[in-house]
Amino acid sequence: MKKILIFVFGILLLSSCKETIRQDAIVRKTTNGEYLDINECQYYKIKIGNHDVYQYKFETKYGTGSDIIHFSDMCNYCITNNK
Repeated sequence: MKKILIFVFGILLLSSCKETIRQDAIVRKTTNGEYLDINECQYYKIKIGNHDVYQYKFETKYGTGSDIIHFSDMCNYCITNNK
């Protein structure tokens, strides 16, 4: 009986896992500015110092947070200073 329950719970566990497909970043422009669309998350282009970075803001049940990404090949400051 234990083996049957373990088998059933194993099947339920594996079937509940949701697989996400990685997508390429798509650059989009709006009246508010430029943003990257990565897996339905919108990373807006902002400046930190001289660098161009992309910021994503999110909310959880415990508060808010943000994620900042810097791509040196998409940053005007890094492109001009690395030549």
